[in-house]
Amino acid sequence: MLHLLNDWLNDEHVIFDDDILCNMREFLAFVNGAESEELDELVLNILHGICEKNYRRPPAPLIVSPSQQTHTHPSPRDLAIALTVLEGERYKRIVASEYMACVSGLQPYFPNLSAAIGLNQLISKWVRSCILDESLGNGRNGIKARSKVKKYFVKTAEECRKIRNFSSSGAIISALESEVIARLTATQGGMSIRTTQTHGNLLQFFGKKCNYKDYRKALKNQQMCSIPWHVVDLEDIQAMMEGDADTAQEDNSPQIHLERWARLKRWAMSALHYQIPFTGEDACQMAKDYFMAGLQQEHFDQEKRSLLLKAEEDKIVSKRAGF
Repeated sequence: MLHLLNDWLNDEHVIFDDDILCNMREFLAFVNGAESEELDELVLNILHGICEKNYRRPPAPLIVSPSQQTHTHPSPRDLAIALTVLEGERYKRIVASEYMACVSGLQPYFPNLSAAIGLNQLISKWVRSCILDESLGNGRNGIKARSKVKKYFVKTAEECRKIRNFSSSGAIISALESEVIARLTATQGGMSIRTTQTHGNLLQFFGKKCNYKDYRKALKNQQMCSIPWHVVDLEDIQAMMEGDADTAQEDNSPQIHLERWARLKRWAMSALHYQIPFTGEDACQMAKDYFMAGLQQEHFDQEKRSLLLKAEEDKIVSKRAGF
């Protein structure tokens, strides 16, 4: 077990979160002090590896709203490139066995796949926060400001799609279609016809009702650099495995369902086939700094804020209509 932990920690492609590293330390506390110099040395090496992982781990990529910036926020294109670099770094670390272990339950934690999914969810959460940000103000001015921020993210999602970062584009669209944002109809109504059309095209591209038909068509060309959207990958895995038994029966004896795992392995290798569109050197540094600047961002109840804004928007719309 200790040798296995040591191998994991020495693998630069494996990312551990704080909970896992904390559990490792607690486990080592019981092992340390054993009557074996070899064992003690191994424990010290593992503790050193834990410290190295803590030191090397990149900061959590929270983002701040355009309204919270003291300098001009990056263009949608530059932000799209920065998101692509950050998501690409997570994507290229995933190994096929993590997808297989995810559905099989053979291990409790899938560090690289979890890190990629976590970043994607974080982007979506941040987009919602930016649109609901209190600093955008209230009343008609607040509606106008929220519409402007929403327009900014529609453009960013479109730029992500153009450079084939489908993961970030899907995360942004998912945020824009979330209930806390979608209920703000006056904010949506404040966007231009052109932006509304772009938004509609992106909704169709990532349309779940037609099983992501346009997205799958765009992803078919495996020779082009792309970052697939993990949401669709996980749905595909679930659909693939439904109805399949873990074991097959032959001569009244249970046997491992090898065909099932072979099919899953082929799918996982295909999902991880793509090259990422950009590397770290290609990113606009200001956009990356903008992305990372939200480490101190304050969290708030998005549902509560959304309901307050909805009531305010309805009141303004009623006044305009003369009710």
